[in-house]
Amino acid sequence: MGVGPYAQNALAGAQRIQEILNEEEEPVRIGAWDSKQVSEAIVEFRNVEFSYQSDKKVLCKLSMKVLPGQVAAIVGASGSGKSTLIKLLLGFYPVDRGEILLQGKSFGHYTLEEIRGQIAYVPQDAFLFSGTIEDNIRYGNPEASTDEVREGGLGLPTPHLIWCVD
Repeated sequence: MGVGPYAQNALAGAQRIQEILNEEEEPVRIGAWDSKQVSEAIVEFRNVEFSYQSDKKVLCKLSMKVLPGQVAAIVGASGSGKSTLIKLLLGFYPVDRGEILLQGKSFGHYTLEEIRGQIAYVPQDAFLFSGTIEDNIRYGNPEASTDEVREGGLGLPTPHLIWCVD
């Protein structure tokens, strides 16, 4: 196997890093997340439309509700908009039309920090930085102690790999 695929992956990674560095800062919003309020739908999409390019709709008039206590699974073919739906829910992109409601209130009623504090998203293409697994765990807190890094790695399928090499 030649270096071509590795170079291509490295170039793609460099482009993703450049995109992250060039991102505009998200606007600050005043929040009001109420973790005790459960009478309304937790998440509701009302006639949501979205497109990355103006001529290609990814979501068209999507309406759905997830009620308190329900478990929802988003399934579909590759490219059908599953990840886009979650990215809209996390506020990574604004909807073109329609609205997203959380706890019966408009999406804009909450801060992105509040929303993202309630939702976990693991993308299909995991983004790791070059270096060791320990380096990647330590990324969020470079001053973390060894014990803190070990604790952070406990959820990995093979946490012992972090400590195989000193």
